[in-house]
Parts: sequence; C-alpha cells; structure tokens
Amino acid sequence: MISRRHFSFALVLGAAFLLSSCGRLQALADQEQNQEADRLIEIARAYSQGSQSASVSSALPATEKQMAPASGSVDGAAQEEEYKNQIMMDLVRKDYDALDDSAHKDRSPAARFGGGTWRVWGYYEGLDTPPLGDKATEDDWNLQIDALKAWVAARPESGAARIALAGAYDNFAQHARGSGYANTVSDEGWKLYSQRIAMAASTLEDAAKLKDKSPYWYSMMFDVALAQGWTKSQAKELVDAAIAFEPSYYHIYRQYANFLLPKWYGEDGDAQAFAEQISNQLGGQQGKFVYFEIASTIVCGCDSDDPSQIQTLSWPKIKDGYAVLGQLYGYSSLKTNRFAYMAAQERDKPAARAAFAAIGDNWGLGVWHSKLDFLE
Repeated sequence: MISRRHFSFALVLGAAFLLSSCGRLQALADQEQNQEADRLIEIARAYSQGSQSASVSSALPATEKQMAPASGSVDGAAQEEEYKNQIMMDLVRKDYDALDDSAHKDRSPAARFGGGTWRVWGYYEGLDTPPLGDKATEDDWNLQIDALKAWVAARPESGAARIALAGAYDNFAQHARGSGYANTVSDEGWKLYSQRIAMAASTLEDAAKLKDKSPYWYSMMFDVALAQGWTKSQAKELVDAAIAFEPSYYHIYRQYANFLLPKWYGEDGDAQAFAEQISNQLGGQQGKFVYFEIASTIVCGCDSDDPSQIQTLSWPKIKDGYAVLGQLYGYSSLKTNRFAYMAAQERDKPAARAAFAAIGDNWGLGVWHSKLDFLE
C-alpha cells in the first residue's frame, strides 16, 4: 500500500513532469514558429532582388511634384473609394487584362491618390474583401475567394492575382476571429484564424516565385508577421527587405510602427524611436512626410485615446511632415482629420482651427470614433 506521504510526493512529481512537458512542447512550438518566420524572411530577401527602386525611385522627387493634385481637387479618399469599386467590377467582369495592367501601373511610386496613399494600396483593398465588407457572410467570402482563384487559374504568371488572394485569406482570417478582444474569440475562431493566415503565407510564397512583383507583397507579409507574432528582430528584417525593394513605399513604415506599439509586440518608445530613425535615414522631404505618417499611426490608432502619446513625438516635425504632404501630394480629408486630431491633442489652437476649417463637416470615423468626439 502506498502511504499518503508517498502518494502526495508522486502527485508532485507527476505535476512537475506535466508542467515540464508542457514547457517543452511550448518551446518546440515557439522554435517551429521562429523557424517558419526565418524561412519567410529569406523569401522576402530574395523577393527584394526584384527591386524596383533603382529604376523608378531615382526620379521620384520630380515625378511626385508632377503628380501632386492641386489644392481643392477631388478628395483622395473619394478617389480611392471610386477606384476600389472600379477594380472590384473588373474582377466581377473577369477582365484580367485590366486587372494585371492596373497592378503593373499602380506599383509605381508616382501612382498615388490625393493625400499620398499609393494607388496599389487601394487596388488590393478593392479585391481582398467582398462588396458587402463587414456585413459579408461566409458565402460572400467564399464567392470572393473563388473569383480570385479563377483569376489565378486563368493567369498563372500573375503575381497580382496571388497577392490579392493572399489578402482575401488574411481578411477571411480576421472575419473568423472577429473584432473583439482575444478572450472573446472562440476556440474554433482561433483555429480558422490560424489556418487562413497560413493559407495567406503559402499564397505569398507562391507569388514570390513569379517575375511579377509589387511592394504590396511586403504589406501582406507584414500582416502575416503580426498575426503569427514574429519577434521584433524578425519584423525588422522584413522591413529591411521591403526597403531594399522600394524605400518610398511608406505604408510598410506605418505597419512596422503599429507592430512596435505596446498593444502588440513592442514597448513604450519603440515606435517613436523608429519614427526618428527612419525619418533621418530617408532624409529630405520623404523623411519628413514619413515622420508625419508614423506619428499619425501612433496617435490616431483606433483605440488610442491617450493624450500623452502626442507628447512622445516631435510636434514641429509632425507639422513639417504635414506641410510636405501638401506640397508633394495635396491633402485628403483622412490626412487632414488625422492632423486635426493631433493638433487638438497637442493643444495647438491655430493649427487645429485651420485643419477643422478645411475638414468642415467631413469628419473621419476612423479618426474620431464618433461625431461627438469630433465636435468636442
């Protein structure tokens, strides 16, 4: 017969064994994830060998000024929405010639909407979500993915088709997860989320084998990095590869700054330090413009209600960057709303008054959360 003391000792040993086993299993899982991330980083580095920066970006300043919309022109946000609808209709009509042609043109740094947003950003946003957006059902999502798969099948050499499909898998993963906090997601939701993110990564890997390339590939891979919880050093390696491909593709800098926020995988001050570093590295007007863009990521996030965030950044540099934005690309209602929000947080009354006058009643839901916040 086993004594009570020996039985208790056996339970302790058993518990210790289970805990150590779980620890080893978690360590193995983490090791596998790191190895997979490292493998994808190698693919990202190889992708950058098809760099477009040498042939396109050398003439960037002059091109940007020629393309900059005049003050008072059609708002960039309206331009982007109209363009997304056009691209979506091209997919519905199965006009693959038009889709591939637009993808090729839109990857140029000179192809931008008013406010500086790259047209390639709007291009893929017109393809990676069903027309009903947040109200789309599972059937709607499956129809959208089937339409993109048909494009891939019809044009096997189209990198754009595969990047768009990867984007749809990524957004379909978000659909499974939902918009609530992590503790509100069901086990089935997490399972589908993980599976669909893996499908996005696999599709991007397929796209990387083709000659047809785009800077947006890096945006999609960065979404994978965020979803899979890559380390900061791994995320930085991905950014470095994106810079080697196209340094003026500022969207990747916003994505990395978001990754560095404490709510994700960074610590206090990480995103701000990156804003300073990359602004100096780029230099000139592009450096100033990118500082403004990163600052708006830090201060104007969907759940950023902390007025102290603006104090962690250089307000003079933000104002300089906003001025450069207007000089290069004109202003859009979205960018002006972001600047107004930051000016209000900074309590710069002259700057805020000018921005609010430019906005009028065209307040941005993604910046102010509600009309009451805007009016306050």
